[in-house]
Amino acid sequence: MPEFTKEFTRDIRKRDTRDLRLTRQLQAIKNFWKSDRATYRRTFDLEALYQVLYVINRPGLASHGPFVHIPSHLRRGRESELLEYFLRGYIQLRCLSVKPGSVNYLRPLLRFADACTHLTIASLNYDCCIEVLASAYGYRLVTGFDHATGNWNPELLGKTGSRGASVIRLLKLHGSATWYEMQPGQYRAVEPQDPRQIGMAFGTARSFTLEGMLLYPGVSKQMVSGPFPVLFQAFQTALLSADLCIVIGYRCADVHI
Repeated sequence: MPEFTKEFTRDIRKRDTRDLRLTRQLQAIKNFWKSDRATYRRTFDLEALYQVLYVINRPGLASHGPFVHIPSHLRRGRESELLEYFLRGYIQLRCLSVKPGSVNYLRPLLRFADACTHLTIASLNYDCCIEVLASAYGYRLVTGFDHATGNWNPELLGKTGSRGASVIRLLKLHGSATWYEMQPGQYRAVEPQDPRQIGMAFGTARSFTLEGMLLYPGVSKQMVSGPFPVLFQAFQTALLSADLCIVIGYRCADVHI
């Protein structure tokens, strides 16, 4: 994660104007985050940046998150909106740049799928590593989105497999770079692909798809809209019925988890 933060910072500097407004705004947000370390107790990264930008650009949400008092110099403006737009584009590009050969380290997970009729994987990441893994090795994947139409259909989460034909149920609790809100209440998913092709698949400009990309901001962590409450309920149900739960690379810092 630190290398991604550095890479994004360099990208912003390349895009910046002569007066370095974007770079200065980015540094101001970083300073604000560090000043509030007593609350978060974690380093500044792209997730932290997205959390702050999400609140800055949506002033009405500030009272519902941890940022009750946003400094006066961190207000919604062209710089904050551009930073969020560029950050979403960077996240989309990074999360969709997953090749089959790069997910071989996840192959041991498939052994669990082979040992039962279905395996539930809950992820807080936006990337498509599990999707690429399942596709590369011929496993059926259930995400709540219809593979044929791409439309959100929560009833699909209840599907199970059988011996020799296991199902991997993927619960992406904080959204995905492959999920998009087409209009209020209408959600669609696309197969992992070049970000430039996603807008073409929807018949829209890439800027529209970036705005509609379903990335949960993680500010208040309230699962109140879209697929999130259904996915979180499925996650709780899976935990209560599971005989074994394995946690991989997670700091358990989210209260709602």
